[in-house]
Amino acid sequence: MAGSSIKLIRKDPLRLYMPLHGQMATDATIFSSEAIKLEPDAVSQLYDAACLPPAKKVLATADIHVGFGIPIGAVLGLEAAIMPAAVGYDINCGMRLLNTPFSKGDIDIDNIANSIARDVPLGEGKTNVTLDKTCIEAVINRGVASIPTLAKRTKHRAWEAFDPD
Repeated sequence: MAGSSIKLIRKDPLRLYMPLHGQMATDATIFSSEAIKLEPDAVSQLYDAACLPPAKKVLATADIHVGFGIPIGAVLGLEAAIMPAAVGYDINCGMRLLNTPFSKGDIDIDNIANSIARDVPLGEGKTNVTLDKTCIEAVINRGVASIPTLAKRTKHRAWEAFDPD
């Protein structure tokens, strides 16, 4: 494990870059705002994922957090495939952020959201947590650290085991 030797370079307000170093097979990018405090162990796991010989592209979303070997929120791209175990067994766990050239009003957002919900299989619980504007803003601005806000504002069984202490 790389520990404190991991280098992260802020490319812009929404991207961190982990340049190729040490035993890395490829570089890595984390899509995360400056306001999100990343878990050091998750960043170490991302480094480890980038060290896997078949890795061609390693990315992480704003909700990156410690997983089982490879961090949750990471995508490990191979030559012609995405490694399913690396993506995780909770695909569609709530991340739906995508930067596009569209502006508000250019597309029917409800239609796209309904299409995603219809066409992308949900995970074990088979339902999504409904988030209001405050919760969505908390996730965008604070990532995993927004969980206490979500637990307070939503009454979903996903938070039954949440212990804020």
